[in-house]
Amino acid sequence: MLSYPLMHVFESWTRYDWPYHAAVSVLFVLLTFFSPGVRKSYLTFRTGNAWVHMWGFHAITPHVMVGTRLIVHDFNIRQTAST
Repeated sequence: MLSYPLMHVFESWTRYDWPYHAAVSVLFVLLTFFSPGVRKSYLTFRTGNAWVHMWGFHAITPHVMVGTRLIVHDFNIRQTAST
């Protein structure tokens, strides 16, 4: 049950420089990733189909909405003006 949150303990937004920041980061990771991890596990187990959780989770949730913005920022992707 905790394997999914544990995979996200070192996300880019977590901070471990102070005990308070570490506690808040771990709490936020648990609150953010525990429930989706349970849902993904349940859907995959019940259906026996990994595509179910891929489309139900990765195509809709913050992985797309937040991840796209972070990739654009990290790789400095800019829209060029068309002529």
